[in-house]
Amino acid sequence: MIGFMPMLTKELRELVSSLKILYIPIVFTLLVITQPVTMKMLPTLLKDASGLPEGAIIQIPEPTVLEVMGSLLPKFGSLGCIIIILIIMGEIAGERASGVMAMVFAKPISYAGYFTAKLLAGSLLVVASLFAGMIISTYYTEIMFDKVDWLDAMLGTLLYVPYVLLAVAIALSCSAFMKSQVGAGGVAFVIFLVLTTVPQYLGSFLRKVSPSRLADEASKVVMGSADAHIVAPLVGTLVLCAVFIGAGLLMLRRQEV
Repeated sequence: MIGFMPMLTKELRELVSSLKILYIPIVFTLLVITQPVTMKMLPTLLKDASGLPEGAIIQIPEPTVLEVMGSLLPKFGSLGCIIIILIIMGEIAGERASGVMAMVFAKPISYAGYFTAKLLAGSLLVVASLFAGMIISTYYTEIMFDKVDWLDAMLGTLLYVPYVLLAVAIALSCSAFMKSQVGAGGVAFVIFLVLTTVPQYLGSFLRKVSPSRLADEASKVVMGSADAHIVAPLVGTLVLCAVFIGAGLLMLRRQEV
């Protein structure tokens, strides 16, 4: 891959100069940390709710630490992946529209080096932000509720990584194909939505290997469940990642610079 290291260096410098390396982890952390805070305050908020008949008593048990931990990763399922798509959708389409891509390929840089560098930089940013959000949220969960099994929490988060990487691969591939950043984001969101919702209605095999199944099993691992079935959905999600990476590279080669 000619030009991979110079391109990767350029992408990492842009993450620093644009402050994405700072505010994306903050956004991910705020997205997840609201869950334990909300679940801690919910019984009090409902207890103090107005408009209840006089003498009415509401008894809501405080959520257990396992229930709280099991609810953290699903916060990334929709809104988190929308944020990922918004981050990635202009990586190639934006540079094509601004003329930066033409200047890049005037140098000895291959399509594979260009695409792979963007993929790796975006993936590192997203994965680091995911772990930052989960580590801080797990810490606050332990403070507000009870002791947390950190090994299970981190293993579950690691298992969730291919799910968010699929969003990165889809968004980057659409950015390589579409000339409009907005168009790339819209198409990427539709594809991701279809892949994470439709398979559950298409039979047991597709449901077993779907990305949404991987997300569910990752949450089980975070909760310390011993019956998590991770192999099939993990392989299925990784295969989809590889398909979209290959398709993105192919479309980049065929599009006009």
